[in-house]
Amino acid sequence: MDWVDPKSAAAAEKKEARESGRQKNRPQAKSKKGKSLKQPKEGAKKSLRSHMSVALGQPTDVWVTAYAHALSGLIWPPGCDANASLVWSAIIEEQAQVLLRSGLPAKPFQRIFAHDGSDTTQDSDEPAGIEALMGEPLESLAFQWLQTADVQPHAALGIAAVAWNLPQLAEDPNSNWLNQWLQSLLDLLETGEPASDAAVLCHLVMQCELPLLLTVGTTPSRKLAQAEASKAMDFLAEHLEAGRDNPEPWLLYGATYLRAALACVLRCRVLADSLGLRGWYGAQQKALAKLLEHAARWSRYDGTQMLAAGTAARNSKAIWRALASQTRNSKSMSAAMTLSGIGTGKRSQVRREARVSNLPPTTYYSELASGGCMQCDWRQKGSKVAVDFSDSEMCIEALGPKGSPVLAGQWTVQVEMDGQAQLQLDEWTEVCWFSDDDVDYLELQAQFGQQAKLQRQAILFREEGLLYLADALICDSEAELSLRSQLPLAGGTSFEPADKTTEGFLLTESGGRCLTLPLYLPEWRRQLTISGEASCLMATAEDLLVQAESRGRSLYMPVLISLNHHPKKVPFTWRHLTVGDDLRIVRHDEARAFRIQIGGEQWFIYCNLSRPQRRTALSVHTMADFYAARFDAHDGEFDTIVEVDPPEQEPVSAKPK
Repeated sequence: MDWVDPKSAAAAEKKEARESGRQKNRPQAKSKKGKSLKQPKEGAKKSLRSHMSVALGQPTDVWVTAYAHALSGLIWPPGCDANASLVWSAIIEEQAQVLLRSGLPAKPFQRIFAHDGSDTTQDSDEPAGIEALMGEPLESLAFQWLQTADVQPHAALGIAAVAWNLPQLAEDPNSNWLNQWLQSLLDLLETGEPASDAAVLCHLVMQCELPLLLTVGTTPSRKLAQAEASKAMDFLAEHLEAGRDNPEPWLLYGATYLRAALACVLRCRVLADSLGLRGWYGAQQKALAKLLEHAARWSRYDGTQMLAAGTAARNSKAIWRALASQTRNSKSMSAAMTLSGIGTGKRSQVRREARVSNLPPTTYYSELASGGCMQCDWRQKGSKVAVDFSDSEMCIEALGPKGSPVLAGQWTVQVEMDGQAQLQLDEWTEVCWFSDDDVDYLELQAQFGQQAKLQRQAILFREEGLLYLADALICDSEAELSLRSQLPLAGGTSFEPADKTTEGFLLTESGGRCLTLPLYLPEWRRQLTISGEASCLMATAEDLLVQAESRGRSLYMPVLISLNHHPKKVPFTWRHLTVGDDLRIVRHDEARAFRIQIGGEQWFIYCNLSRPQRRTALSVHTMADFYAARFDAHDGEFDTIVEVDPPEQEPVSAKPK
């Protein structure tokens, strides 16, 4: 791809010709014997590595001064610079740690280490709990990052930060390791290549940003600089365009490195502009717009990112504006960014004007990225859920009334059979995914011990703003089963249990009341003696505990959470339904069915826990593994929301209404 602008190239050639003419008129240096000394020619055969080697052969203060001077000449978008983009990249502790150790000031990262978003270290220059990290020499960390930057995105972020802060680091009296580190970095850039399945940040830093940065910082000949920069921009264009149709590498780890990758794109663009390279082509502009749509999906309504720590990088409008200016500024992208809190327009105005047809799809899920983001409507705050199951511990965040976080953190579980703990033997894998205008349905599975598996459901009913979370423990043989699931409460969210009944309310900082129904429990507390004292719904300071005990081959624990504000006067109830199979009442470890009523609306939910079998509940005859419908009590009609067929058939089908 041709990145050299013909007009700027012609102007540069004229300038170089003038400089060349001046050099010819100057007296040439001569040896003691009177012979002229030939100056080395900078041609196409000279590489960035050889140029850097010559630069590093000079005294450290010489090349560092030239490096700092070159970077000081960069022209940044208003409100942006290299350090601001690096700070903006950090939304989890792992990222904040490497940037803090790379020489960036500590204060911007305080909210990340505080977890709850509060400034707990206002009187300290260092965040709490960071002393041990600060005690480890940067020299050892920097070389460790070089060894793992091809597979670990936080290491790639760390070496990028070190490279940008070389002038500041060189001021330390113990910085004599920088020359050797840069030589090792050059070796890595020449021979190393990130793994194909690594997060895209590893590729962007090693193949695009660092070559551009070193080219600008060491000011080689214009011909060599543009040749090196063009190769880097080719790589960047390739990754951008691939991300348009296949964004999984950008969205790994719950999209917690998406902003770091976008910040890398911004820095690359600034570096390329300083070398006179032309702007993005249309394909890259469209690809960047799609990535910004993904960023909008994963954003809370205050501009911070879901599944991130605290409220880091809250003030980032300048960077979002700079990124959006590099696209064709499509209406759908701009509307999505504004409605999600990361745009620069007025949300109220966009909300009135935006139409569903002009907005991107509300939901995106990827099995390869092991996660996704679900939401009811771009135009409404709240009713938004993000999940990440790329590790053995699944992470979840749910936004409730006014966009306030209700759940946030790791969704953990403990399983016991006959009093023996069953350890998780593998990571979560997808069993079923389905999405349409009514529902987003995700079902995962993991093996616990040799005889049990846990199937986990996360379902968002869009029209109602209801979040259905359930764990189903299914065993090979009958046993005494114990299941304890811990739903993580967001900072500032508390649980208020009812006095006489088993439900409760999740209370948010913004004053929202989210109705929480433990469908697996009876409605009245006095009935718990029948289902078992150990079965309950309760809360600690950090988690909502969902637990049950029973004897059988399976155990099912569904919880229904309304992500909308629930007024105190709105009535609600739920009932366990009898499930029949050929005139036989089905045991609870074979199948469960529930009827739920909130206000004037009613729903029917059925879940199979054993072999596929046609069964009946509330006049519904089904062989489905899972079935959910709206129920009209006046005429007895069912409006199917989702129906999951048994594994032998199609994985998912949405029945026509």
